[in-house]
Amino acid sequence: MNTEAIGLLAGLLGLLSVIPYCVRVWQRKIRPNPTSWFVWSLLSGILLFNYKETGVGASIWLAVVGFLNVGTVFVLTLLRQRSEWSKPDRLEVATLTIGMISVAYLLTSGQADNALYIGIFADIWAVAPTVRGAWRRPLQDRPYAWLMFAIASMISMFAITDGSLSSYALPVYYAIAELLVAIPLVLHRCKERIPLREWV
Repeated sequence: MNTEAIGLLAGLLGLLSVIPYCVRVWQRKIRPNPTSWFVWSLLSGILLFNYKETGVGASIWLAVVGFLNVGTVFVLTLLRQRSEWSKPDRLEVATLTIGMISVAYLLTSGQADNALYIGIFADIWAVAPTVRGAWRRPLQDRPYAWLMFAIASMISMFAITDGSLSSYALPVYYAIAELLVAIPLVLHRCKERIPLREWV
């Protein structure tokens, strides 16, 4: 299988990961925080922009799908949970600010690699509340989408041909971040013997 096909496969798996998640959001069985997902959708766009500028090849599909996934979940969350919209907290404001700094850095310095790392650093802060929520309220989320996107991220690494650190940075980060959310959700379901249909 060539790198283009691997990249497309990773993108397809990433896309398949979000479909049941969106259905559950619409059914209000998963209740994402609208403010957090708004910030996350902006950061995903920033990461996609910075990642593309590093000159990656077929592995770009994962970043494209990541942006589309987060944006779609945000829109559905807004439609279903509009009343739960809240003013961004300090962490969310700081996260978005760091993300915008990464774009400004790219536009002024032209150093896409460093801008990408700054964007990933910002996204780490964005995912932290979701990881915390997965440990505290494991029944308010489901592990399928997180596990699938982690697998897609790992597959995407095989579509990288240049071997540079910046090319691997985003898929490696995505894989780790998704697993950090998925692990507490899986552990709780295993401990409580929750049926597999409740994992999706």
